[in-house]
Amino acid sequence: VTPRAIYLSRHGESQLNLKGRIGGDSGLSPRGGQYAQALAQFIRSQNIRELKVWTSHMKRTIETAEALGVPYEQWKALNEIDA
Repeated sequence: VTPRAIYLSRHGESQLNLKGRIGGDSGLSPRGGQYAQALAQFIRSQNIRELKVWTSHMKRTIETAEALGVPYEQWKALNEIDA
């Protein structure tokens, strides 16, 4: 078995996070977009071969993944319960 690194990241701050709400399906706030760009820069610096990115179906997670500029898979199993 080949050793592999696993990176976990939360999505960037969402519009609903700004209102003190958890859950829902809002997009990223401006600060969340900045986080997504910083995450993309970090990922690029790691020179990861065969990078796999998985997201839930929530807008904020998709927007965070799209900032990486790599293919990603949406998994319903990663959705929050009652989001």
